[in-house]
Amino acid sequence: MREDFMQLKAGDEVFRSGGWSDAVPMVVERVTATQIVLRGSPTKYRRRDGCAVGDTGYRRGCLLLATDELKADVAEKARRQQALRTCEDTRFRDLSTDALVDIAAAITKAT
Repeated sequence: MREDFMQLKAGDEVFRSGGWSDAVPMVVERVTATQIVLRGSPTKYRRRDGCAVGDTGYRRGCLLLATDELKADVAEKARRQQALRTCEDTRFRDLSTDALVDIAAAITKAT
């Protein structure tokens, strides 16, 4: 995988991750002989391994290469989070009986 970070160039898509945080899509702004700089991020990353310069420990930031599998996984997580937020923000008491019956049926079917 080291060779893959060395092949990154300006405009390439990567994902930033660290500790408990989800992968966040980012764009490579520029690269130097030893570092990767992301657009809109003050943190610099090593080309050698994709990890944040000067950062150590479990919560250190690292880059992930933007594979189709990772893109699909991140999109699915975002879709799920949006659905959860919608459910949390919905005042079910204000919905019509028909809407509640449809929601109850969907929940019953899914569980």
